[in-house]
Amino acid sequence: MKPFRTSLTARCLAAATAIALVGAGLLPILGIPVMYVSVPILVSVVIAVFGMLLGVNDHPGTIGLLACTLPVAMWAYVLAALGVLKVYPAWSWALVAAGLVPIALSVGFALRMRARVDGSEREQIVEKVAHA
Repeated sequence: MKPFRTSLTARCLAAATAIALVGAGLLPILGIPVMYVSVPILVSVVIAVFGMLLGVNDHPGTIGLLACTLPVAMWAYVLAALGVLKVYPAWSWALVAAGLVPIALSVGFALRMRARVDGSEREQIVEKVAHA
């Protein structure tokens, strides 16, 4: 079984977080009205639920914890996003930058896991050649 941080569920949750943060950050930058903040929120919720449904069999404890904590985190995110959108639009770049962090972490974990797999495959090939 793969570790949670490299699973498809974690990647879906990272993508949902990035979409929510970058989407809310781009609204004031692009001059889109505040009422459209529901679009990135809805898309991120759908992706997060889909990711959790995919991983419920492989990582039940983690998914249970996420199911309990994500609604509270979403509430705090919506309050922060509305604060940035209505009161502090100059801070919208901070939301965009924060949205790039989960994607960078997912790519980093995927590349590190790929390097481990490639290294273990090399070791297996060397062992087969040595025993032949």
